[in-house]
Amino acid sequence: MTSDLPSRQALGSNVLSLIVATALANAVRFLTNVLLAWTYGPKEHGRFAVVFGLISLLIVIGEMGIVTTFGVRQIALATQGDRSALSALTNRLSGLLLLMNLVIVAAVWLLAEPMGQWLKVDSSLLRLVAVWPIGFCLYRLTVMVANGLEAMTYSAGTTAIFHGIWLVWLGIGLVSEVSLDELLVGFSIAFVAAGFASWLIMPSILHRWQLRWRPWFSGVGQMARTIFSALPYALPQMGVLILPSVVCLLIITWKSQDQVSFFQIAYSLAILAHLVALPVAFALLPRLTRLMHGDIASQEAARDLVRTTASVLIALSSLIFALYWIGGDTILNLMGPAYAGQHTILFIIAASVIFDVHRTLIDQLLMASRHVTYTAWSEMGRYVVLFTVAYWTIPRWGAEGAAAAVAASMIVNFFAKLAGAHYFMGMKLWDHLLAVLGLLALMLATGQFAENRWLVLAAWLVAAIAFRVVRPIACYRWCLRKPI
Repeated sequence: MTSDLPSRQALGSNVLSLIVATALANAVRFLTNVLLAWTYGPKEHGRFAVVFGLISLLIVIGEMGIVTTFGVRQIALATQGDRSALSALTNRLSGLLLLMNLVIVAAVWLLAEPMGQWLKVDSSLLRLVAVWPIGFCLYRLTVMVANGLEAMTYSAGTTAIFHGIWLVWLGIGLVSEVSLDELLVGFSIAFVAAGFASWLIMPSILHRWQLRWRPWFSGVGQMARTIFSALPYALPQMGVLILPSVVCLLIITWKSQDQVSFFQIAYSLAILAHLVALPVAFALLPRLTRLMHGDIASQEAARDLVRTTASVLIALSSLIFALYWIGGDTILNLMGPAYAGQHTILFIIAASVIFDVHRTLIDQLLMASRHVTYTAWSEMGRYVVLFTVAYWTIPRWGAEGAAAAVAASMIVNFFAKLAGAHYFMGMKLWDHLLAVLGLLALMLATGQFAENRWLVLAAWLVAAIAFRVVRPIACYRWCLRKPI
């Protein structure tokens, strides 16, 4: 039975909406880190980064990829069928997510003492911030439903509400010159309030698609099957979303809190390209899912979509690296004298992000075409590399060693996904590999031997045109793609 859901938005509109939402969310996070580093210094900011990193890690693990991938994919497929089945699916996923986040809250509350000793923070503070997942869960549920229905403007709207309240409390706290502990306690109230406020957009979604939101807890067996099915889809996105939190926890295990702060600030700048790559990947998943379940022509259209998008992201991420090579040390110096010498961290991670943004697209294609098991195993391999390299580098070089571990994990994962695309999908993306290596080689060579740093930008333009990653006409046609 074909669904009579409202017309889906054009791909360009969906991508733009998710770029706005992702840029807003990350801008608020980055601004929070910068303002706290300015106000409280590297040590206190490092303490915040550890607490925030722990809760963020638990939130992403608690979602099990349901919000970003599995749930979106299931909802996209359900839109092709009966309306009541779509409503039941949405409610079942919502109930599971709420339950998992309640479990996280209880776990942090009960284990606050040992976790506080490990993270070098007060256990009573951990108990106060334990409620953060509730607010994030309510906000993220709206995002899941909107993305699955390919109505990403709602994702942008609910993101603006949630992060707007976040920003208001941050401003009030800093103007009032509260202590860091008091600021974190205030976030406990602000995040829960923001979660309920962002939920105000949900009735509009439900009314437009004639759905009823009645989250319910299915039986233990049904929940276990859903988690088991979602886990392979969770790992690729978890690999990106939990990476900074994991690395911060590794740094605090072997080094001091100021090293956490140095890494967090540099990492937040270095992944600027992900502000475009991740929303593009999320917007493509439901589209690729439907195309890969179609005829041969539709499947070929999906592959072409991935190739074209990959070229755009390679061009963008390499351009950002060139700009950081020119002025990255100046940007870090604005954060304060303590951060001025951390440009090596920024360069290492920004270079590896060029590989990682391409990998995000291959992930979507592999998951859309049911090759999710390979995707999951390669993500596990990423963390084997990360932990192995980090064990050797972080105790020796601190934040710079952490950057090296992150770079190694991203590059190994990239090669694994290229091999998977070749083996499972028959896609020979080695020209993209050559483009990435050529861009980096020419920019680095120019930066090392040219006295004028701006020549790196000229080197980028020459290499981007030579390797055909800058193709304005192809980008224009990509944005005009209609829903399929």
